Amino acid sequence: MLTHYRELLDHFRTSILLGALASGLVACALSAFLLREMPLYESTVILNMQPSEEELRFNAGFLGVSQFNPATIIAQTHTENLLARPVMTRAIELVIEQSGGSLPVEQPTTYDRIREEVSRWVHVLNFGYFEQQSEMDIYVSNLRQATKIDIVEGSYILRLSVTYKKPVVAARLANALAHAYIEQAQIRLQQEAGAVDRALATVVDQTQTRLQQLHENRRDIARDLGVTSIEAERGYLLDNRSAARTALQEAEITLIQQRTRLEELRSAVGRESDAEIARQLRQNLVEVRASIAGSEARQAQRHQNFSDVERALRSLDSVERAFEKVDQQIAETEADLADLQESRIRIELARKATLSQVRIVAGAKPAVYPSSPRVMTNTIVGFVLGGLLVLIPIAAMDVLGNRVRTSEDLRGSFGARTLPTLTKRLQKQAQHYLREGGEPPRLLRNFADQIGQRLASETPQIRPDGALNVTSMGISTDLSVPVEALQAVFDALDRRTASGDRLPIVPVTAVSRIADWSGFSQSRVIVTMRPGEALRSETESLSRLGNSNAPVLAMMVA
Repeated sequence: MLTHYRELLDHFRTSILLGALASGLVACALSAFLLREMPLYESTVILNMQPSEEELRFNAGFLGVSQFNPATIIAQTHTENLLARPVMTRAIELVIEQSGGSLPVEQPTTYDRIREEVSRWVHVLNFGYFEQQSEMDIYVSNLRQATKIDIVEGSYILRLSVTYKKPVVAARLANALAHAYIEQAQIRLQQEAGAVDRALATVVDQTQTRLQQLHENRRDIARDLGVTSIEAERGYLLDNRSAARTALQEAEITLIQQRTRLEELRSAVGRESDAEIARQLRQNLVEVRASIAGSEARQAQRHQNFSDVERALRSLDSVERAFEKVDQQIAETEADLADLQESRIRIELARKATLSQVRIVAGAKPAVYPSSPRVMTNTIVGFVLGGLLVLIPIAAMDVLGNRVRTSEDLRGSFGARTLPTLTKRLQKQAQHYLREGGEPPRLLRNFADQIGQRLASETPQIRPDGALNVTSMGISTDLSVPVEALQAVFDALDRRTASGDRLPIVPVTAVSRIADWSGFSQSRVIVTMRPGEALRSETESLSRLGNSNAPVLAMMVA
């Protein structure tokens, strides 16, 4: 397969070189024309578009788990904003201000006139009419077409490039476009900051009003419940409960003692026989009973006091829950208010500070050399493309055609009886060898060995010193070249007749004129053909005829 395409390229080498040369010359001439008529100079501004924390948080929340990089989204946003009409218009206004109030008027080149006329007819053919744009619209359209924005991968850097016919104007346009974008972004930031600040002020006022209402509700609850401080009230009730419990315990102890005294007096009265002492004990018994009655009354009161304190403590829990709910609302409102105040401070700082998120890292400078056209590069590309364009019909012709153009095609018909291709180099070496003599060159020697082996293996029934007939197939009838080459081959192989003479190589008429092949049955016949002269069907027919009537071999002559 490689041999096939190598021979095919070698056969069409002149056509390929001519096509490549013509295409290269056209590209060179067109590039030279454009370089003289409209050289383009490119100036580049490097911008840093470092985003704020708010933008990063927003993009992270907006994208979520996504394949897109937040830096890429931010860069694309800046790119679209840079190409917006307000920015382009402001950039042109800045250049006009720098140029003294008007842009320099340039005479239209031939290329400009051709492009304008083509654009006019394109609009007429597409829409039926052509509307002349205003001068500013033309400037904006040209600037947008001349602007190129590149994003440095993995960074927040933008390369803003402007291409123009004059290097100084290109640098001015690039710098003006960068400054116009920063200026527009600052104005937009100020407007957005003002709108957000007003909205935040309204929200802050509403939050403060809600906080004031919550404090008033808390005071109303404290007034209705008679509690100002839950902790103080709880401490007071706990102290009262402790005192009531102590008093109740003391009353119980006193009552137990009095009841014990009562039982002792009752026993003493029953045992006493003296009337006076018994009377005195009864009197004491009455007094103890009276004391027990008083102690029981006091115990009941102290028990009631303890119960009242317990109920007050239990009711204090519900009061505390009411206060906790209001206090939680107050704390949340105060936290919201603090966040809002912090946001207002950040916006105020952003309003007073310069726009640090987008700034110029390196300004544009006038270019020394034009960026396009590049004559040498375009010529090389044109040369390569021209060669490729010529190769396309050659490949199509090889795939779809039915002609024999290489030794591989010839091998498809004659098989092993296909001799090596006689190339131009072999022809020159054969001529030199026949003329000068001496030792045959290596290429010619290898070619001769292959021919000798093929003749010996494919025509073993023919004597080695027999005559060799050479004919042609196709429109070429000149057999001097293959005859001369084969003569050099047999000289290199030292093939001679029995008498020591050179092996006879006989040129015969063309294949199309040979009516009877039986006359060649005792001699070898080599059919030569040039690329593209014969059809595959013809070579196949000749191969079948040679198999039945004569030992026919085939050789391609370049």
